[in-house]
Amino acid sequence: MRIRVLSVLGSLLLVIVALVSTVLMQSVSRDATADLQVNRLSALNRFVQLASHANGGDDLEMLQLEMDTYSQLYGEGLLIVADGRQLASGEIQPEDAAVAQALRAAALNLEHTEIPAVNPFSDGAALITRPFGNTAQVLGSVTMKVNLEPARMRVLQASSMVLIISLAVGAIFLLLADRLATWVIRPLHRLDDSVQLLTRTQRPI
Repeated sequence: MRIRVLSVLGSLLLVIVALVSTVLMQSVSRDATADLQVNRLSALNRFVQLASHANGGDDLEMLQLEMDTYSQLYGEGLLIVADGRQLASGEIQPEDAAVAQALRAAALNLEHTEIPAVNPFSDGAALITRPFGNTAQVLGSVTMKVNLEPARMRVLQASSMVLIISLAVGAIFLLLADRLATWVIRPLHRLDDSVQLLTRTQRPI
């Protein structure tokens, strides 16, 4: 009977631990994704502003310098179409299918600025794009290849800690459940022993 009680309690604890761990891991993923989204949109908007005001060779040289500095600092690629030219920095290739598709979408004044939810199994990078121009036409675009690896490692570490703590707490509760089951079932064991003794001796205890 003790095994049955522990099996039921253990199953319930396993479900609770799984639910709590899932909720906490999703919260960690949302926080990491939101932080990354805010930071990269801020950088994207900054480069959109710089690119939209670039006029001539000197401005484009300064823009290229800003792009190179950013790529070296964050390990992310930038591809800017401005003043009829393409400027690239970091590990981003205009010939890449995903990048080419982003450029085509930007030329149609379609932006994509949402970073997918970061989890321990996320890809290493994500593309975000924002076009710029006037009311009549699109003058250019900024495409950023966001490095998801730091955020992914942050989520992985936090999720690992959540899982370890959840399992530890579950093990503690299972141990307490074992003690509780033993205490609850003890009178039943005594009653069973008394019944067996009465059956053997045919005399009341």
